This record gives sequence, structure tokens and C-alpha cells, in this order.
Amino acid sequence: MRFVRGAFGPPTPPEVRERHERLMAAMDPGVLARCRDGLYPAPDAFGARAAARAYPARRRPVLGVYSTRATGGRERAGPPHPCSRVEAWQRCGHHLHEDRGDALVASVEEWTAGLDEPGRPLA
Repeated sequence: MRFVRGAFGPPTPPEVRERHERLMAAMDPGVLARCRDGLYPAPDAFGARAAARAYPARRRPVLGVYSTRATGGRERAGPPHPCSRVEAWQRCGHHLHEDRGDALVASVEEWTAGLDEPGRPLA
């Protein structure tokens, strides 16, 4: 519950906060603990694996939207596709699509429109 409460930014509507807290409270604590361990603290966790660090080295364009510049670091670290873009939206929480849904839709629409420009290789 501490993670859930810390995952929101100032623009998060109260009803979104309440829904996430309700969903988290209804989950089996053992399942949550195993999921968390599998993502981060365990030695072979996905979030810590070398394979996860290499993941951003993609061949296709990526639009990465993060709540801080630091969290987008992995995306910037790999060899970027020429059509890729990384954005940092300060003051948002973990749920960017709920904090600034309209802005996210506008960003995706603008970015995908640019993929059709002549001379922009997608592969």
C-alpha cells in the first residue's frame, strides 16, 4: 500500500488514487510479495538483469514517456532508433496515462504522425 500511495503525482484525481488503493487492498499479499521480488530484489529479477538493461537496444522506433528524466535513462542508454523519442513529464506519478491522459494521447498522435514522414526509416 505504501508503494501505491507513493505512485501518484499532484495531477492524479482522487478517484484514481482510491481505485488503485482498493485494487491493491483486494490482492493476495503473498502473490504481491512474489511479484515484487521477481521484478526487483531477487538476484535474477527482471528489473536487475543484464538482459533488461539491454532491452532498449531496439530496431523499431519507441516513444518512451516517463515521470522523471532519470527513469527514462535506460531508454536513452541504448542505441536509439532515429525515430525514437523519450519524454519526461515532471510532477506526474507512476500512472502517467491517468495523470495526463489527454496529453499522452496528443503526444502519441503527434509522434506517430511523424513516423510517416518521407525518409524516416522504420526498420
